[in-house]
Amino acid sequence: MNQRINEIIDDAKDYGRHQAELVKLEIVEKTAGISSEILTHVILGLIGFMMIFFISIAGGFLFGALFNSVALGFLTIAGIYTILLLIMYLSKKTRLKKPFINYTIKKLLSDDQ
Repeated sequence: MNQRINEIIDDAKDYGRHQAELVKLEIVEKTAGISSEILTHVILGLIGFMMIFFISIAGGFLFGALFNSVALGFLTIAGIYTILLLIMYLSKKTRLKKPFINYTIKKLLSDDQ
């Protein structure tokens, strides 16, 4: 009888160790998945930034040619970005904050990577 109790206790200890190891592995898997997703978004963001940067320069020269003033061309591009910034600032809760929070929660709670 005493031996059976010791076996049950040993099995319970093994079960606890295996559960702890499983939790560690799940955390590592989730962290690796989120980290790789963040890295992918950062790389895509940098490529997108470079693309917008060079398109902005081209647009500045294009508007400069249209207005016969390079300064006015770049000022026009700056004005466009100022308007976009103002729109984004005024709608930051609905267009930026909530979607980001929802996306993050969805990724943290999803079972697939």
